[in-house]
Amino acid sequence: MGNLDGCVAPLPARRIGDVCCGRAAPSAEAPALTRRELEVLRHVAVGRTNREIASMLFLSPRSVDMHVRSILAKLACRSHTEATARAHELGLLERAQPRR
Repeated sequence: MGNLDGCVAPLPARRIGDVCCGRAAPSAEAPALTRRELEVLRHVAVGRTNREIASMLFLSPRSVDMHVRSILAKLACRSHTEATARAHELGLLERAQPRR
């Protein structure tokens, strides 16, 4: 395998405490996510699978897959976990919680 250094930028140490303690403010550098992408991201952040999200939002699993791919690309992430951390860092998840 090749060198993977620099593929994923770590969160700055001072921000990790902010994120863990819920002190992250919305960032000016936050990417423009659609309303549906934000809704999907909120469900991802609480640990739901794509299939669970699809069922809850009355979407096809394929549609949710595409929303998640778009979210990952816009946030420059490679996993649900990384996207959740990045969204907290950018203050994207403080606006509202997903409906149950």
